[in-house]
Amino acid sequence: MTLRTAMFGTFCALLLLVPSLHAQRTVRLSLESIVAKAGTAFHGTVLRTVRETDPATSLTVDRITFAVAEDLLGGASGEVTVMMVAGTDARGRRKLSELPRFAPGDEVVAMFHEPSTLGLTSPVGMGQGTFRVTGTAQGKRVTISAAQRERFAARTAAPSDGPQQVPLNDFLAAVRTLAAERKERLQ
Repeated sequence: MTLRTAMFGTFCALLLLVPSLHAQRTVRLSLESIVAKAGTAFHGTVLRTVRETDPATSLTVDRITFAVAEDLLGGASGEVTVMMVAGTDARGRRKLSELPRFAPGDEVVAMFHEPSTLGLTSPVGMGQGTFRVTGTAQGKRVTISAAQRERFAARTAAPSDGPQQVPLNDFLAAVRTLAAERKERLQ
């Protein structure tokens, strides 16, 4: 076999892998799956974000500190800081396109994996475990994807093929219920 033939075969094999890697990256999770995989979940507001090089791993990480308004799973209270691999480089270019960006003042419902032994975590399903809260105190809403809509199907007449907004209180009630069901199953 010539070097050229071997290189062509390797190239073709890599092309076959690309669609499967892409499909794994974009698998959409239901709200039930997100809560089931979460180590911690809370409703809160971003207080600060710090980008730094983690001395233990030499990775560029973001440390995001949240003021927790309500613990939904895992016992978070007061201020919680998570450490994630930075989703952008120093110039703001996206490295991990599906990791959410957080900025001070962002109000979110966040569901994170348990931290690794290195202290790193990420939202469940990359960006799928972060739900942005929008609106005023009288009408706060959360945007959910089509994959997460099943939980709210009875409460809406919106089309089932795209994202929709649901009232924050309804969303929090659904997460509380799912977290309680999960806790019962684990006992």
